[in-house]
Amino acid sequence: MRHLGNFLFSALLLAGSNELSGVDFEISDGLDAKPAVTADLVSHPLTFTLDDRGRLYVTELKRQAPAIDSSASPVSGQVSQLEDTNADGIFDKATVFADQLGFPQGAVWVDDSLYVLAPPELWRFSDRDDDGYADVREIIATGFGTSTKPNDAHGPFIHPNGRLYWTQGRHEFSIPDQDTGVILDSGSDARLWTSWISGSDIETFAGGGIDNPTQIDFTDSGEIIGAINLFQTQPRVDALTHWIYQGNYPRTDQKKNLAGFTQTGTPLPPISHLGDSNVSGLHRYRSGILNQNWTDQWFATHLNGASVTRTRLSRTGSTYDAIDTETIFRLLRAGSHLTDVTEDHNGDLLVIDTGDWFLASSESTDEQVSQNTGTIYRISNPESPYRAPSYPEWNQLTAEEVANLLSAEEDWIQAKAITELAVRGAPSIPELRRLLMRTNTTAQARRNAVWTLARMKFSESADLIFEALKDQDPDVRQAACGAISVTRTWQNVAANQPAERNVELERNRTISGALAEIVRADDAPVARTAAVALGRMGEFRSIGAILGRLGRVEKDRFLEHSLIYALIEIDDFETTRGALSSGNSKIINGVLHALNEMPSAQLEIFDVLPFLDSSDPNLRDTVIAIAGEHPDWDAGLANRFFDWTEDLNEARKATLAGIIPPMADSPPVADYLTSLIESDHDEISTFGLELLSLAPKVRLRSEWKPLLKANLALDADEIRRSLTLDVLLRHRDLEFKAQVKALSNSPDIPRRTRDKAREVMESFNQVNRGNKSPQE
Repeated sequence: MRHLGNFLFSALLLAGSNELSGVDFEISDGLDAKPAVTADLVSHPLTFTLDDRGRLYVTELKRQAPAIDSSASPVSGQVSQLEDTNADGIFDKATVFADQLGFPQGAVWVDDSLYVLAPPELWRFSDRDDDGYADVREIIATGFGTSTKPNDAHGPFIHPNGRLYWTQGRHEFSIPDQDTGVILDSGSDARLWTSWISGSDIETFAGGGIDNPTQIDFTDSGEIIGAINLFQTQPRVDALTHWIYQGNYPRTDQKKNLAGFTQTGTPLPPISHLGDSNVSGLHRYRSGILNQNWTDQWFATHLNGASVTRTRLSRTGSTYDAIDTETIFRLLRAGSHLTDVTEDHNGDLLVIDTGDWFLASSESTDEQVSQNTGTIYRISNPESPYRAPSYPEWNQLTAEEVANLLSAEEDWIQAKAITELAVRGAPSIPELRRLLMRTNTTAQARRNAVWTLARMKFSESADLIFEALKDQDPDVRQAACGAISVTRTWQNVAANQPAERNVELERNRTISGALAEIVRADDAPVARTAAVALGRMGEFRSIGAILGRLGRVEKDRFLEHSLIYALIEIDDFETTRGALSSGNSKIINGVLHALNEMPSAQLEIFDVLPFLDSSDPNLRDTVIAIAGEHPDWDAGLANRFFDWTEDLNEARKATLAGIIPPMADSPPVADYLTSLIESDHDEISTFGLELLSLAPKVRLRSEWKPLLKANLALDADEIRRSLTLDVLLRHRDLEFKAQVKALSNSPDIPRRTRDKAREVMESFNQVNRGNKSPQE
């Protein structure tokens, strides 16, 4: 890392009202940063994307937005089309491509259109006469956040499978059906959404209690990595995460939002901690032109500190771990806030500095705002002069020539070739078959052929994807599994006419057999993606394969989740319940989660009772969590607990500690708790007090009070006296006030006990002052 202090740029570096002639920054050795746009070309840029001709589309704000809590739509956003007219690496021409938008928070070019998320709308813009201004403006989806918040939704992004994906922060949303206007979904939790590029088939891909997921990008095999602000609190954790189908992610302090998602166990963890950085943009660097070691590494922009970081990920089971993260670029200029990063077609990195817009548009009272209106930087190798890429004349290429470009050196040419072949349709099928069936084609070309087929709706495309399930390369097999998961769902098959439906059902049976074999024996990432496909296909014949792999999962929460969720989607209650007799605690744990969440759920207490005191802590925690969702099981649980009283081993104590406190107001459970508290065995009675001290807002029963009063005597056992004070901290009964006051003033008891007694007295005083009711 080298530090360039007071490095002078030309006036081209500065935009808007900025009059400085230089800027300080830090950058990795061997690289340089320079302006990528001429002066005043952009104003408060936010995000950007490139089309297949190298034009840059920038979402920006042309005037200050209103305060964030305003209910008025700012209508201040626009999308500008930027061109580099003299091929020198500096964009020097701007045209307003689309205007009168709210907060345009992302854009992606697909085929001949620009897709822009300007909450609450997802737009499609097309320029049919190629004059730089969109003459087609179409809302393809709506209901995502509001037009007055700068952090409620981000995207969209185009997956290799041809679907759009975009993020939704923890803000209100209400999604209507395109045709009927009927609300399909509503809520306030964070989501990753997906749809076809037409806006059809909108669905939640994943979500949770996380605060603000921002940008995402994709691996060649279709995995989704995303940046998230406030992944967790105390301490705050911003993070990179691995988004998987129907994954449930923290924050754990947002229990209401977490509860809105199907539970398969603990929420999924992050794959890289980024501290308190307000991570904003994210991009997978593909070419390696700047540094070959950076190929397929992840570059993120951060508002805090105005920096760009590089993170190296490695496979761990079916997910990823971060190997290292380093800062490769940092602005030291007042008012700078980096919001996006992408790779230019020549391999340079482009970075957006939005300026002080986030300060100017907030309720900040800082009088030192710099009025920096932002700019775009180019990070490049100063030893390599800028060379403008050459762009194929796609309409002059044959299908064979386009297919050969699926293995082009440039990733952006590969992406365009995929789209071009998919748009051409049936004439492309023979070329895709050639690539998949010949042994001398690259794995890259075969994988891209699969992604092309995923965007087609021909029987031949499904058959070729099926053939790719047997490919020797795991990335090709994973891509094929991912393609099936979005094209062969049971809903898609059921939508066919009866004759076609029977044919497609038979095709699904053939495909599901291959997928089941992958689940049984393939690499973890491929098996996880195959499980997703089987769940979406609703293939009950695959339950055995899913259960078998579930029983062999070792420390891979992502694979475990996908296997369990597949069982939930298949929704065959009786067949799945049969696995409770397997004797494998991993299988039983997953099956209980699945049975509890299935649409046809019929889980009964008798299914759970045999595992209440399991020696496997994971299974025990699952049973505790499920029991907590069924207050009607109180009598049956209490009856089983009475059978344990003479043999309270550690496993049983752990179960009781998880179930008794939240259910202590239930008469059967309270009766059992009484039996513990009144036990003649000190150890059991003390354990009963521990459970009572953990119980929230339970009314103290009259039969407990004599023992509690005895525990407050000056000569009582210190442990039992301390536990009794803990009980009174939660359950403020003024009947005990005199004894507690005596303890608070007694020099004959340990200081920590006196302090706790004084704490209880203060809670009693709050009751007297009317702040709280007794026994609350």
